[in-house]
Amino acid sequence: MLKGHRVIRLRSVLTFLVKFIATGFYSGLSPVAPGTMGTIPGLLIIWLFSFDQLIAPYVLYLPILALGYWVIKLYEANKQTHDPREIVIDEMLGFSLIFLFIPVSWPLLLAGFVCFRLFDMTKIGPVGWCERTWHGTPMGTLLDDLMAGLLSVFVIQVFIHIGLLS
Repeated sequence: MLKGHRVIRLRSVLTFLVKFIATGFYSGLSPVAPGTMGTIPGLLIIWLFSFDQLIAPYVLYLPILALGYWVIKLYEANKQTHDPREIVIDEMLGFSLIFLFIPVSWPLLLAGFVCFRLFDMTKIGPVGWCERTWHGTPMGTLLDDLMAGLLSVFVIQVFIHIGLLS
């Protein structure tokens, strides 16, 4: 009896953790603009990057990315749906990806946020292609946001190069 209770308790804890992470610490449960609200906790990942600009960001990002994929997979399987609005770990990962390639400053954080949200909401070009190509899979949930992050890097680098941002 006690052993069965432990299994149920462990399953409850795992379900809680998956929801907590997938929804970006519950920010994705916001009734208004859950994707935008869910991007904000990405600042936590960026803050982790700031400790060591040479190696740590890359070393930290890969396990966080793997955790994000796994959490998306479990959450979608549990909900029996693809890419529900409340999943925002993908936004957190896409937004934070920008700052593997761009230095962190308030103007660049703001530019990254705006660029990322524009690409993510409009699904323009390769962002939409990623979503359509892998639609219905956890990879599809994640890849469009990673592509939005990469396109944001390109736009910000152009703005830096022509002197609009520094």
